[in-house]
Amino acid sequence: MNSEDNIHFPADEARALADGAGVGLYILQNDQFRYVNEWMARQLGYDKAQELIGKTFTGMVHPEDRHLIHLEIPPDTDAGFSNPPSFRLFKKDGSPLWVQMSGRSITYQGQPANAGCLLDTTSFRRKFEDLQDSLERYETILDDVDVHLSEIDLRGNITFINDAGCRMWKLPREELMGMNYRHYMKDRDVRQYDELYRKVFFTGIPVQNIILEVTDREGKQRTIEKSVSLARDASGKIYGFRMVSRDVTEKREAEKRLAEQRSRLEAIFGSVKDAIITVDPGLAVIDANKSTESICSIAVKDI
Repeated sequence: MNSEDNIHFPADEARALADGAGVGLYILQNDQFRYVNEWMARQLGYDKAQELIGKTFTGMVHPEDRHLIHLEIPPDTDAGFSNPPSFRLFKKDGSPLWVQMSGRSITYQGQPANAGCLLDTTSFRRKFEDLQDSLERYETILDDVDVHLSEIDLRGNITFINDAGCRMWKLPREELMGMNYRHYMKDRDVRQYDELYRKVFFTGIPVQNIILEVTDREGKQRTIEKSVSLARDASGKIYGFRMVSRDVTEKREAEKRLAEQRSRLEAIFGSVKDAIITVDPGLAVIDANKSTESICSIAVKDI
């Protein structure tokens, strides 16, 4: 349909078809409604379509959304809006209705006009906003946890990383995103990671809690506990790797200090000349030192 086409007022059969179309149909001329089907009238809270005839269209559009509306489409345009705008249109009771408009320029009763359809997108908009809220909550949770979560593509470029990951590598997210992991690791560490990813890719079996020793940007040795699995899209195609990592440097150092302290205490326990016997709350012997054998004339294992 182009600017030379003439639209005649629908006959009874055509009117019935238009009113039952399941979508709002309209003709606008000089920013006023010249034709509206009954479906659109009901969408906007009107009892009869006739109530909308003569009403100013832009006057019904939410003031914040009016910049989205462009009714003047060049006459030689073969198609309607390539990206129909979504905006708020006030209903009869003054409440806003989210709609999407798709139209084209025509000639109606010898004058330029705009004809098209109006879709109620309120339900879609609500679901979209709920999805956005959910995504924001998930992003907050992912960034709040003290666990490094990340994904890389098959070339090793980072496609996702949370705040904990940025802290671990001591680099901002803006710099890490898209960066290849080989660029911020020492050659020795890269070989460890390459071998790990290669193993997961060819076997398809996730690697859980493997311990890697790496060097950070400041030259400090870090102990990383890492789990790696394949990342797949909805069709099951592998697009990269998903990682869960923890910096366990402090934990491992604390375990080492504790083991050293235990060794010292055991050495002291075994070297004192007095008999030392350790019992539990039920007075059952837990341990005894070597001096106990000579003083009590009984083997420690028999106490």
